[in-house]
Amino acid sequence: MVFTASGPKGTAKLYFSEEARPAGYDIGGFFAKFSHQQEIGFADGSIAVGNVGNTHTEIASRLNNKIWIIANTNTAVPYGQLIDMMKSMTFSY
Repeated sequence: MVFTASGPKGTAKLYFSEEARPAGYDIGGFFAKFSHQQEIGFADGSIAVGNVGNTHTEIASRLNNKIWIIANTNTAVPYGQLIDMMKSMTFSY
């Protein structure tokens, strides 16, 4: 599933994808591509935020044993806001 969210003025857009956590995929290798990475764990999974390499693309990832949600944007969004946004999402199985 893919969806977008816009900021209050419509200028900031975040693009989301949600999928089943892929079996056998090297998620640690994916996170290793982040620059300025911040990662936090909590009861039902983990959240990682950062930039893709040395680009302006920001990415936020939330995953557990079953589901993976990825959000990205080319707009500067404070990491704390990305983390709060990902924390506010709930998984339904």
